Amino acid sequence: MDIKWTNLAIFPLLSFFLSIFNAYSGLKSSRYREGKVFLAIALGSILWSFCYAMQLISLNRDDLIFWDNLRASGSDLLTASLYYFSLLIIRKNYGIRKTILKIYISAVMLNEFFIWFFPEHQFVRYNIQIVDQDPGYLVYDSGQFSLIYFYIQILIFFLSIGFVFQHALKSAGEVKTQLSFLIAGSIFLPISILIGHFSLIPYLEPGLDPAPIFLSLTNFIWYMGLNYFRILEIIPLARDRVLEYMNDASLILSGGNTIIDSNLAFQNLTGIKKQSFIDKELSTVLPSLYKLLKQKDFHIEYSEWFFENETGQKFLYEVSCQQVDSLFDDFQFVIIRDITFYKELQNSLLYQMNFLNSIVNSSGHLFLVIEKNGKVLLFNPACEQVFQKKASDIVDQNFFEEFPNYNIPGRNSEPFRSILANIQTYPYKLVCEWSLNSGERVIIEWEITVNYSDDRSISSYIFIGKELSIEIEAEKKILNLENALDQINAQKSLIEIQKNEIENTLEDLKKTQKQLVHSEKMASLGQLITGIAHEINNPIGAINASLFNLIEEMENFKISIHEIKKIRKEYTSDEERLLLDFLDFLKHSDPYDYHKTTRHRRKELIANLSRKGVELELEDLNSLVEMNTIDIPEKFLFLTENKENFRKILSYSYREFLIFSNIQNSQTAINRVSKMLYALKNYSHINSTHEAVYYDLRISIDTVLTIYKSQMKDIEIEKNYDLKKEVLCFPDDLNHVWTNLLYNSLQAMNFKGKLIINIFEEGNHATVEIIDNGPGIPAEIQEKIFLPFFTTKNVGEGSGIGLGIVKNIIEKHNGSIELFSKPGNTKFRILLDMKIS
Repeated sequence: MDIKWTNLAIFPLLSFFLSIFNAYSGLKSSRYREGKVFLAIALGSILWSFCYAMQLISLNRDDLIFWDNLRASGSDLLTASLYYFSLLIIRKNYGIRKTILKIYISAVMLNEFFIWFFPEHQFVRYNIQIVDQDPGYLVYDSGQFSLIYFYIQILIFFLSIGFVFQHALKSAGEVKTQLSFLIAGSIFLPISILIGHFSLIPYLEPGLDPAPIFLSLTNFIWYMGLNYFRILEIIPLARDRVLEYMNDASLILSGGNTIIDSNLAFQNLTGIKKQSFIDKELSTVLPSLYKLLKQKDFHIEYSEWFFENETGQKFLYEVSCQQVDSLFDDFQFVIIRDITFYKELQNSLLYQMNFLNSIVNSSGHLFLVIEKNGKVLLFNPACEQVFQKKASDIVDQNFFEEFPNYNIPGRNSEPFRSILANIQTYPYKLVCEWSLNSGERVIIEWEITVNYSDDRSISSYIFIGKELSIEIEAEKKILNLENALDQINAQKSLIEIQKNEIENTLEDLKKTQKQLVHSEKMASLGQLITGIAHEINNPIGAINASLFNLIEEMENFKISIHEIKKIRKEYTSDEERLLLDFLDFLKHSDPYDYHKTTRHRRKELIANLSRKGVELELEDLNSLVEMNTIDIPEKFLFLTENKENFRKILSYSYREFLIFSNIQNSQTAINRVSKMLYALKNYSHINSTHEAVYYDLRISIDTVLTIYKSQMKDIEIEKNYDLKKEVLCFPDDLNHVWTNLLYNSLQAMNFKGKLIINIFEEGNHATVEIIDNGPGIPAEIQEKIFLPFFTTKNVGEGSGIGLGIVKNIIEKHNGSIELFSKPGNTKFRILLDMKIS
C-alpha cells in the first residue's frame, strides 16, 4: 500500500478517537435498545472517520477508490442509525416513520451494490480522477442514482433532527438540555455534506470533504452532551420506566435547591404545571419542603411533612432524600409519599378493633383465645357466665391449669394440650363436657382456629363455642308428641261413647221399623239403616289402625331424634340451620297429587336430582316420594354427600310425617263420625212434639244428603241455595219428603248421574226443585204417580204410597208439588207457604 502522511489526516483521526469514546458509551448501555442503536451510530462514525483518514494518506488510485467506497458504508450506517435513534429517544415509532426507514435501508443496500460492483457506472459516478496534490484526492461526477440517494440521505438527516427538535420544544429541564445537545451535534453533519458536495465554501484544498472534520465536532458535542447528562440511561430508565410510573411524587434537585425534573405525581401534589417550576428554586415553590430538607442536610429517612393545598385540604406525607454525586454537580432524588390514607386506615383499624371487642363482649357465643403455652389472652363475658369465673382472674393465667376437669367422648384420657397439638386441619370442631367448681356440668361445642407467627408456626388458638341445647329441644318435642297422643286417646274414648249412642239409636230405629213396618215413612228409614252402620264402622276402624301406628312410630321416632342429635354436631352453625330448614321443608312439602302414581312421582324426582348431579338409593327416593317431595333445592344438596347421614335425616322426617299423617287420619275419621251422628240426630229428633217451628230448609235437605252419602259416590251434586231465611214448617215431615224424592231420583239414575237442588223464594212461597238426569217418567203415568198404591217397581220393592204421603205432607204446609219429566231431565217442584196456619 502506497501512503504518504499529511497533516489534514489529523482531523478525521480526531473524529475517529472521539467516536471510539462514543462507542464505549454505547457499549456500556447496550442492555438498553437506545444504547445498542447509539453504538451503531458510533461504529458508523468510526468507519467514516478512519476510511477518510486512510483516503487522505493513500497515493494509489485503487486504494483511494476502496477507502472511498468503505467510507460511504460508514456514512450509510451512521445515517440509518441516527434516524432510528431519534425515534427511540422521543418514544415515538409510528408506521409512516417505519416505512421511511425501510425505504432508506433499501436505497442504502442498492447504493452499496452499485458502488462496489459498478463503481464507474454513469448512474453512480463517472469521470473518476485523482488530483495529484499533497494530499491527493478523488474527483468524479455523480450519476442520477447517486444524486437521488444523496438527497434521500440529506432528507433522513433533517427528519431525524426535526423529530428531536419537535420533542425538545415540548420537554423541560434536563430533557430539553439533552435533546438540545443532540440537535446541535447532529445538524453539523448535513451542513458539512452540503458544503462539500456543492463546494459552497473553499476549504483548504478544493474537493476535500469537510464532513469528517465536522463529524469530529459532532462527536465531541455528543460526547459532552449525551454522556455527561447520561441520556442513554436517564431517558429509558429513570424517566420513562421509574419516575413517571411511580405513585409517589418524585423530585430531582440540582445543588440542593434548583428543580431540574419531576414526575406527574409531583405535579398533582402541587397543582402546578411542570413548565412553571422547572429550573425554579425549591425554596420559592415549596418553602416548607425546602426547610425540612435543609434541616436534615439532605440525608432524610422517612420524615413527615404536612402540606396544605390551595383548597385548604391538609395532607400528611413521608419524605425521603438520596444524594447522588456527579462529576460537575450534586443531585438529590426526593421521594414524597402520601401517608394520609395510611394514618386514616390506622385509625379505622383501631376503631374496628374496638368495635370487634364490643361484639365479642356482647355476643352470646363463647370467645376464648389462648397462646400455644396455655396463657389466656381473651375470656369474654359469655365465658364468664358459663365457666363461673371472672376474666380478670383468668387472663394471663394457664388455661390447662385453671380448667383441668373435662370429658371428651372417646378421648377423656388424652390431655387437652395434646389434643390441640395433634389437630391437623382448621377449623376443627370439638365437643367437651366441663366440670365446674360448683359441681355443674356444661357441654360446649368448640370451633377451633389458630393464629400463625412469622415462621408459620402456631402462636395462639381461637375458640368459639356454644352450649348444646338439642337434648332440651328433643325432650320438648317428645313431650309435645306424648301430649298429642293423650289427646288422641281422649278423643278415642269420646268416639267410643258416641259409637254406643249411635248403636243405641240404630237399635231404636230397628225397633221402630218393626213397629211401623206398615208405614211408608218407616220403610224409608229401613233403607237408610243399611248404609249407616257401614258409614260409622269404617272411620272407627281407621281410628283404631291410626292409633296402633302412632304407638309404634313414637318408639321409632325417639330413636331417630337421638340420631339427628349426633348428626347436627357434625355441621357448622350455618349448616345446622340449613339442616333444620330442610326438615321444615320436608314437613311442608306440596300437597299430594292424586293424578300421579308413585312410580311417576319417583321418576320425576330422579330426573330433577340427576340434573343437579345427585344420585340416591331407592329407599331414600321412596321416602321422599311418600313425603310428597319431588325435588331438593340447591342449598340443601350438601346434605346428600354423606349417604348414611342423609338416610337418617330422611328416616327422622319420614317417621315424623307418619305420626302427623296418622293424627290427621284419626281427626278426619272423628269428624266423619261426628257429622253422621249429627245428621242422625237431626233426622230422628227434630220435633218430637210435632208442632210447626221455624226451620232452615237447607239444613233439612243437607241432613238427608249426608245420610245417603255412601250411595252417592258416583253422583254429581249441584246445589243452588238462594233462600236464606227460615220457614215455619214441620221439619220431621219434610225430612220424609226429601228422603222419598231424593232416593227415588237416585234409584231412577241407577245411582250414577247428576242431581240438581234449587231452593229460592217465589212470592209468598219457598220453592224447592229436585232435578235428575235419569230416564224420566213416561207421560202416560205421570198423573198416576201420586195415587195411593200406584207403583212401577217390582213386587216387594215398593208399596206405592210414598209419593202419596209426600203430597199429603206438602198440602199440610198449604203447598203444592209439580212434576216435569222427559228423558234426561226429571224435575219435582215443591212450593211451601212461608207462613202456614
